Amino acid sequence: MAIASVLLACGGGSAEEGDAGNQNAQTAQFDSGITLTGRAVKGVIKSGIVNAYVIESNAGRYLSRSSAAVAPVRTDSDGYYSLVVPSEFSGSQFLIEVTADETTRMVCELADGCGDASSTRFGEAFPLTEDFALSSVSKPINASSDNVAHVTPYTHMVRVKAEAGIDGMSEDEIEQSVSEVEAMLGLSAQSIYAEPVDLTSDQELRTATFDQLEVALLSAAIQRSEAGVQFDDVSDVLSSITQQLSQHDSLVLVDNGLEPAVALDDLMYEAQQELSALATFVDVIPQDDVTRLGAGFSDLQQQALDEGSSITPVQILGQPSDVSVESGASFTLSVGAIGGGVLAFQWYKDGQEIAGEVGSSLEVSSASVVSAGQYSVRVGNEVGSVMSVAASVAVSPQQVVLHDVALSWDIPLEREDGSDLSLYEINGYTIVYGASENQLDTTVSIVGGQQTSYTLRDLQAGAYFFAIATVDSDGLQGRYSDVVEVVVN
Repeated sequence: MAIASVLLACGGGSAEEGDAGNQNAQTAQFDSGITLTGRAVKGVIKSGIVNAYVIESNAGRYLSRSSAAVAPVRTDSDGYYSLVVPSEFSGSQFLIEVTADETTRMVCELADGCGDASSTRFGEAFPLTEDFALSSVSKPINASSDNVAHVTPYTHMVRVKAEAGIDGMSEDEIEQSVSEVEAMLGLSAQSIYAEPVDLTSDQELRTATFDQLEVALLSAAIQRSEAGVQFDDVSDVLSSITQQLSQHDSLVLVDNGLEPAVALDDLMYEAQQELSALATFVDVIPQDDVTRLGAGFSDLQQQALDEGSSITPVQILGQPSDVSVESGASFTLSVGAIGGGVLAFQWYKDGQEIAGEVGSSLEVSSASVVSAGQYSVRVGNEVGSVMSVAASVAVSPQQVVLHDVALSWDIPLEREDGSDLSLYEINGYTIVYGASENQLDTTVSIVGGQQTSYTLRDLQAGAYFFAIATVDSDGLQGRYSDVVEVVVN
């Protein structure tokens, strides 16, 4: 696979020093094409690696290509990117993915600091782990309009929900996912598409709309969730969100404490905490907006708590059991679980998700060596999920049962021309056989005209075809007999 080189920004300074307002987003250069721009914010992401993947129909589902359409670019010091894709992609949607390397930094947008013991202060930049990823799906692009695809935790949620849907990342599935994410979070219609704002910038806060402030505070709430003992870093938080949306199509309403999860009630609580802490640093947000935002987050938190308290958490009653099978045999693993609402299942092998295995049972019709391993299943509903114990599957080589086949024949009394054939004129016989009437590719020579039987040993089960011919004392072989089929089992 060819590796595209990453374009680096012009000018001096490290990624941490990239606060200068005159630093421009980088652009991949083409003679002609269609420009696609946006801003990456989960806290402003500086020097993030931006790749664009065209989305196309694949067996009825809209999925992204595995290779990027153009060379990657970097976000600038304010999180903006700009790239140009060939005009041949006019009318296509793109998956925009922002990842990190050792030069990538994210601005701490938590008013009371980020990291262990709040070691990174509000407005300072800190490195990201290399498994960090945020994404967004653009609307169909064309040369006659502005093509914008901002990248935030909530555009990422939309992408994950749509990709897990029946049609994948189609236009309709994306719009449906946008509506569902906005409804889940209490956001105004299409507010997810608005340009994300930097909570550390007084200037941006002064001009931000109510919807932009609401999305920004909820984005900060995700980062605040990292402070809990359940998660190691913001990438871990985003991974939990991705898992929930892929399996349950929604965030859990409340955290039952059994499995790490970003629960809706916790998210709304953290948004309130961020709003309160932010007020100690800035005074540019209108008080009416502060009051309205706080009340909205509080109402949604209480709604999640009320709904969650009425749903029985998942309980696994029957764990999947260990299995030992021979290669080629089938096996089934099952889990028994109860809980309120609709239960969702996801099976794993050796800790890795098994695509498409989302039922209470997992069936393998023909086991092989690669089927061996540790299998578990996560069962969840709207108030949380529980992982089963792991069941061990052992696959042994298939035991081959060998069989003997006894053949017998009569001594011929005449030659093919009808003349007499005496026993002393017979030197022996030739037996041919195989798995097909037209492919008798195994030969056995029998010495002695008086022989009238022969046993073939160690044959595997199956159908075999046999024929025999006589060999005289001069070494001349007659024609073969009619083919006889023998089924060995």
